[in-house]
Amino acid sequence: MSLAAADGDFLGSETELLQLLGVSRPTFRQAARLVAHDQLVEIRMGPHGGCYARRPNGDSVVRSAAMFLHLRHATLLDALRISCELDCFSAVLACENRSAPARGALETLVKALETAPDVGGEPDDCAERQFGALMALMADNPIVTLMHDVVARFLATDPASVALKGTPPMVRARRGAIARQGRAILAGDADMASAIIRQQFEAYSALIPVHSLERRLALEPLSVAASSR
Repeated sequence: MSLAAADGDFLGSETELLQLLGVSRPTFRQAARLVAHDQLVEIRMGPHGGCYARRPNGDSVVRSAAMFLHLRHATLLDALRISCELDCFSAVLACENRSAPARGALETLVKALETAPDVGGEPDDCAERQFGALMALMADNPIVTLMHDVVARFLATDPASVALKGTPPMVRARRGAIARQGRAILAGDADMASAIIRQQFEAYSALIPVHSLERRLALEPLSVAASSR
């Protein structure tokens, strides 16, 4: 019922829905709590109480997934590897997108990065966020967008990632790479865009402190043994 309605539409009071669905009050309330937990309905109390249609908040999904990765001890290298592959795939899809508004926005962002003064100072990831949003728009794949947002949130809350990407030289290098990647996408050159992305991955990976790799190195013998079986 919620999915068939618009976000925020009134679905009915508890009494009305009990009569419509033909279930007991305890059964209805248990079901309503489960659906509300999935963010598909909102249960309101008071004079205008009842069930209202709702849509899941993507940001809450992303936050929960990123926290899950932290709790599972995912490493910076884990995230960078997946981010690299997602970015390469997104670049291919973006190259195929001929939307004039999206390409115009990308052209504007690339020009701004190419002409920005080299002032150093505190890092500003606004351009990177804008570029990521444009890639999601041009890729037009909700699964890729969700996975990218999860990895981006993990990286934004990982201390090793913040320390690695937060220095002015790294910020300048990242801005330059984004501008070159944007130019490649505007030219429809997916191979060049992917090559730039992989170069950035290799550069970041080479700078990861050794202690950040300890868990991965410790697990590698187990992975080898499992694959041999």
